Amino acid sequence: MPYGQEYISLLARKEKIDVYKEGRNWLTTREAVENYICTRKRKR
Repeated sequence: MPYGQEYISLLARKEKIDVYKEGRNWLTTREAVENYICTRKRKR
């Protein structure tokens, strides 16, 4: 996984990746992260 837990958490809070709740924990899939990587737009 190219990103750490904190960055994934930030993306989830900003609704940039799909997440789901299982018990107390918010989870995502590798596919959701890969989709984000493919579709993100870099600001320069």
